[in-house]
Amino acid sequence: MSIVQGTYRAKASGACVLGTSANKGTPYLELYFKVIGGEHAGALVRWTGYFTENTNERTIQSLILMGWQGEDPSEFEDGALHGLDANEVDIVVEIENYERDGEIRHAAKVQWVNRPGGYLNVENAMNTEAAKSFGARMRGLVLAQRAKTPVGKANDSFPHGANVDPRPDAPIAGTPPPAKAF
Repeated sequence: MSIVQGTYRAKASGACVLGTSANKGTPYLELYFKVIGGEHAGALVRWTGYFTENTNERTIQSLILMGWQGEDPSEFEDGALHGLDANEVDIVVEIENYERDGEIRHAAKVQWVNRPGGYLNVENAMNTEAAKSFGARMRGLVLAQRAKTPVGKANDSFPHGANVDPRPDAPIAGTPPPAKAF
């Protein structure tokens, strides 16, 4: 079954391989994800998590998101998933182009493994002091924008009491009328 680039809900499936790359000797763990639901349900997509100085943290994070409870990746040497199939995750699939025997071929591969529903970047979250400083800088802009966008009486026919005229040709609230043609 072919699959296109995109993000899919999936679970690890089958077995895994703990190996080393032929060209650089880089340790890796490779397995297949099975897509759950949607048009591509049942599709298998290969993931390779490399263990290098630059990728160790993200590879281990992916294993934990999948459900691994262990502490020693050498346990994967036996080919068993050891809990990697416990959790549903979101996989980001990309199509890789490569040449073989003079012919261009295409293969889907998992580029990223994320927690279901997306992954929040909490590493760069503001602390309280930074958030207050940011808020103080933005307050004037927020107040100026509110002054330009009059709310008036809420219209109950729109969500959140938005003051919107339901006619398709009605001007947007707070915008000047269109210029007249002469």
